[in-house]
Amino acid sequence: MKKRTWLLPVSVILLVALAATAVLVLKPDEPAAAVVTDSPALSNTPNPTTTTTAAPTAEPTDADTLTSTSYLDDIDPDDIIMTETSSMDLIMNIYDSTVRNEYCDSIIIGTVQSIDGAINYNPKENMYTATMTIGQIKVDKVIKGDIAQEVIPFVRLGGTISWAEYEKSLTEAQKAKGGYCTSLTAEEKKQKYTTYIPNEDIVIEAGKTYVMYMQYTSDYGRYEIGFLEAGLREVDTATLPKDKTATKDKTLKDQDKQTIKVKNNKTGKYETLEDVLTE
Repeated sequence: MKKRTWLLPVSVILLVALAATAVLVLKPDEPAAAVVTDSPALSNTPNPTTTTTAAPTAEPTDADTLTSTSYLDDIDPDDIIMTETSSMDLIMNIYDSTVRNEYCDSIIIGTVQSIDGAINYNPKENMYTATMTIGQIKVDKVIKGDIAQEVIPFVRLGGTISWAEYEKSLTEAQKAKGGYCTSLTAEEKKQKYTTYIPNEDIVIEAGKTYVMYMQYTSDYGRYEIGFLEAGLREVDTATLPKDKTATKDKTLKDQDKQTIKVKNNKTGKYETLEDVLTE
């Protein structure tokens, strides 16, 4: 399998080696994409004006009446013509809570209010990157850090982006090899999509509540959810505190850490928040 070098978000660079092994899954009876036979250089003439597939951002609401939105709801699964994954050589143990605590600015319990789109361009570095998901998170509880906002913007590695945007990360030589780059019309490229999911990671979902390990990145003006699936753990909302008078208090009581249940993405079982924070 070919090696593929990505420009990754800051905390991910701390966690993985500089190369990832790309594995591509194409729709049956479809032509192979150009990327299968070569490794893209992600610095080819960016066009920063068209880098996001996005939907309108929802306004903040009360937690009990929160309406979540996702741009993925408007995409027909049959229009996703390629799925790409990558195996990463971790240089840190992301399943060690001391490592996560050291390399994150904030740990929160938050609800995904909206998934607004996907990007594959870093405007600060003026380079194309791996596909990343962007959206908005309603902050329910702050475990570490000083986030005071009710809603914060996020970015996370992985996502679904139009072929037209994905193609911009390829070199001209790769595009010339054929596949979807030449078989699709310009209009079809806007209506067909490719999905990137890091190996063994989970896909973030609108409306779900998670424990999130985050680091603010000025490259995007967003909070990056790091540490792959170890940094995004679904919360059993039935185990959250029910005290309505404390809904605007973002602090979390120590005793609540023993009762809040959080999903282990490896086993599928639920553990206490305390166990996750100290594993």
